Amino acid sequence: MPGTAILSQGVGYGVVLGIGCFFTLLMIGLTKLQTRYTPMKMTSISEFASASHSVKPGLIACAIVSSWTWAATLLQSSAMGYKTGIYGPYSYAAGATVQIFLFAVNAAKIKMNAPKAHTFLEVIRVRWGTFPHVVFIFFAFATAFLVSSMLITGGAATVTDLTGMNPYAAAILIPIPVALYTLVGGLRSSLLADYIHTVFLFGIILLFMFEVFVTNDKIGSPSKMYDMLVQAGKDWPVSGNKDGSYLTFQSKSAGIFMVLNLIGNLRAIASVPSTAVKGYMLGGSAWLSIPLGMAATMGLSAVVLKYDPSYPNYPIGLTSAEVAAGLPAAAAAQTLLKAGGAAALLVLLFLAVTSATAAELCATSTVMTYDIYAPYIRPGASEKELLLVDHVGIVVWCVVMAIIGWLVTAATLNDGAITMETTFQDYPMLCGNLLSIGIASIIAFTGSLIWPENYDWVETRALHAHTEASEIVPESPVEGVDDDLKNEKGVASPDQGRSAAPSIEGVELDTPEHLRKTHRFATVVATCMFVILMILIPVPLAASGWISTKVGFTTYVVIAFIWVFYGAFAVCIYPIWEYRKSLSTIFGHIWADVTGKGKK
Repeated sequence: MPGTAILSQGVGYGVVLGIGCFFTLLMIGLTKLQTRYTPMKMTSISEFASASHSVKPGLIACAIVSSWTWAATLLQSSAMGYKTGIYGPYSYAAGATVQIFLFAVNAAKIKMNAPKAHTFLEVIRVRWGTFPHVVFIFFAFATAFLVSSMLITGGAATVTDLTGMNPYAAAILIPIPVALYTLVGGLRSSLLADYIHTVFLFGIILLFMFEVFVTNDKIGSPSKMYDMLVQAGKDWPVSGNKDGSYLTFQSKSAGIFMVLNLIGNLRAIASVPSTAVKGYMLGGSAWLSIPLGMAATMGLSAVVLKYDPSYPNYPIGLTSAEVAAGLPAAAAAQTLLKAGGAAALLVLLFLAVTSATAAELCATSTVMTYDIYAPYIRPGASEKELLLVDHVGIVVWCVVMAIIGWLVTAATLNDGAITMETTFQDYPMLCGNLLSIGIASIIAFTGSLIWPENYDWVETRALHAHTEASEIVPESPVEGVDDDLKNEKGVASPDQGRSAAPSIEGVELDTPEHLRKTHRFATVVATCMFVILMILIPVPLAASGWISTKVGFTTYVVIAFIWVFYGAFAVCIYPIWEYRKSLSTIFGHIWADVTGKGKK
């Protein structure tokens, strides 16, 4: 958009290549530390593909927050705030948060019936056979294809808009550094990168929030923001909102979008059952703060800052196409902080893209390994072969993502017949999503009633039970380094040194009864979250035609601040507390090596 490319092309290339190289070098260093000081080795396929099923809830929650925070999450949630007012941030956050809690139920069910599966497709193969397995492999790769195109082209468009960098170069270069550090450390390196991404993510969002609501003289307080939103509602009334106000929950577009976000990326495989569910619940509640805090800040700021002469393309402002592309956040960032704001937003969005890209690479390569190579090409393949295939799969999908990005970018820049303007309208999207979930539900429930089967899930529960138990990993050169490989009594497990799902400190044993309780708990919590977030809060506010007072808006902003601080604690501080003993031991042995007192 005019005036958005406030940064130079050199900054664009520096961010894409510089940050990527930084994470690659960091992951190489962390992997070497892991190899020296823990029993977890990259020579184990279980460690590379599923982090030895030993990831704790806090890090799982962090991975969920990072993987679900795409560039589109930050940009489109802000665009919803820009288009519909205060209901927009809530609708984006609530709809997707409930979806994550529903995934917790799904994760609990999968873990009950296939605790060591690497992919959900493996469960389909064992349960229903080859034909359904092949069909769902097709769907899995079709979905990965679409997601990859969204990630890469969205990231490339953002870099181009802010820096003027060539969009083709951005599309090709973005996935390469991500593939490199994923190749080095597998899923665990992706999880560690997720953690670092998330720390920066919350830091930058809090920077913007304090700038808008506390320090910047263009707005500087919830009270001034409220007054400016009241005036904006008079000057640019919102179609479909009560009295055209930006301060109401009676908004047709925001209500439709909340339903879309509910019905419209799983990392449950990387942990033991109990931690998977806890991680999803912690991650879901923390993720809610991302679109809420970002959109309430940048989306609403983009509305009221239209009065500022430094606003891009002032006094005309953003076109409908630029709003659809998610550019209100960029307009607000550069109006508030000039080049510094644009740079902060660029880093924020690039980290969101690379994190989701890493998750996509891990997911697709695992499907290639466990759902194509192992069952159909070379049954009984050795661990070394599987590890090689997993590495090849990462490289292959990296190339596919860069070709996808190039082709979709070319089609977009050359006015393809199918446009964002026609496909992103409220009712076409609502109709498509309702049909997709409705028809699938009807088929599943009707088929189950007509052809019921009493399946005992013995085969799925036996998945990888033998092979992983035989995956011997060399003992750590430092005894007692990893408390996470001790059982609940603090005694070294007889399976220590193996990659087969070591018991995790502070986690109950996953007996069948405990798994059932976990599933019931997840179901109750997901149901409660649905009722609260989708019915009890928005419906009365929308039905009554409520328009916020200044006190109400201030409360809205304070709640957003509190939730963002909670999210930062849950996924940035809590994971360190979870691994405090292991980290303390590792740093102790590093110090011993540095001072010459460690083992040779």
